[in-house]
Amino acid sequence: MKLRRAWMTALLALTGLAGAQDKGQVDCSTLVIYGDLTLQYDTPARKRMALSGRKGTWEACGLRVTGDGNRTTVDAGSSEALAQAMGSPEGQGLNLILLRRDVGVQPYHLTVTVAISLRALWTMDQHLHMLGDTAIGYRLDGGPLMPLLHQGRAGDVPYLPDTQVINLYAQPGPYTEFERVEINLGAGTLSVWRKHDFPKN
Repeated sequence: MKLRRAWMTALLALTGLAGAQDKGQVDCSTLVIYGDLTLQYDTPARKRMALSGRKGTWEACGLRVTGDGNRTTVDAGSSEALAQAMGSPEGQGLNLILLRRDVGVQPYHLTVTVAISLRALWTMDQHLHMLGDTAIGYRLDGGPLMPLLHQGRAGDVPYLPDTQVINLYAQPGPYTEFERVEINLGAGTLSVWRKHDFPKN
């Protein structure tokens, strides 16, 4: 499997937003944000909360999460800290689930994961036909919109090491989790929009 391609499954139950009173009890060594923006941590009791679609602010362990119901922003202060919070033990990358479809007699999540590392972008190349014809485009540092996923095929991504801002756009559809994602590597922030217009160019 080429490095720019990846496969990821997620089987996570989502719960409501935890109260701000938890922030002083969070065991930072257990904190992780999964690709569907589920935050998990121990207090020592294990807690989970779905960050997407929530309103308000949550802070702990150097992270600040804000949401207005549509846009959610995770501010980690640096790209390395953001990658570590997203589950990369070496701080080398993060995974985001842009498309997902539940299939099977015993339902499981079939996902398209866009992985953002400090060196490359990639997406999976298996089972794309089962996710319809939803397109994903990307834009680097305000440049032209380029295809990442189109007509069931994943495109090549000329990712440059000095790239600062990555924007991903997914067309609306039955399997779309987020319609826009912005990763600012310079600032160490991740923003996702549940609803956002797909750019024309």
